[in-house]
Amino acid sequence: IRKSFPVELNLYYFINFEKLFLDKTLDKSFLLTFITCCKFYWKAICNVESDPEMAYLDLITAGEVLSNSFNYNSEEIINAEMLSYLSQIETKLENGTRIRKKIEKELFGIKSKYVKTILSFIDDNFFISNESTSNLRVFTKETFEKSIKSSYDLRSKYIHTGISFGNNIKPDNQCNDMLLGIPIYEDKEIENIFKYAPTFIGLERAIRYVLLKYYESKTSKLVLTSES
Repeated sequence: IRKSFPVELNLYYFINFEKLFLDKTLDKSFLLTFITCCKFYWKAICNVESDPEMAYLDLITAGEVLSNSFNYNSEEIINAEMLSYLSQIETKLENGTRIRKKIEKELFGIKSKYVKTILSFIDDNFFISNESTSNLRVFTKETFEKSIKSSYDLRSKYIHTGISFGNNIKPDNQCNDMLLGIPIYEDKEIENIFKYAPTFIGLERAIRYVLLKYYESKTSKLVLTSES
């Protein structure tokens, strides 16, 4: 049984998801988003043993699909320091407004929405319910954002260079959220990414948690015991 959202393999707990099939009042955009995210999540779980790289990318895609269902303004995505710089550009440079808009467009990208969405559903319980057997490399509040950013950076590195990383992130019996050591590559940039990048186990735990929190936010609190 998982430590966060622990649900036994018992048909009784179908009550948690029967609304997906029976409740005709559920928002259609929510249903489409949630079901699509779950498809990518399930695909990742099924394929991780044979193709850990693609499974990792499928988890990230699930997060991307979810992030696209939210509309954020620049204040929610861009940090206060950067907003201050953008304000100075707008007021002090010729054509400052046009330049600011172009910079914001770059900052306001898919990665930023992906990170913002995942962080918005993570709470204290997530950090006290890790599944590591060693507790050596688990997510913390202080470094979690770096880890989620690194997961996307690893995806981008793979897509743009084809560099292999599957053997480093594939599941092992310790179930750590992050790698115990930094793998050696000729490319130092990817070594830096691995300082915080989640393992498959860590990223799966985060995406699962986020999807269930998203589901709760649109329906009702999940039933975790038959006595609830």
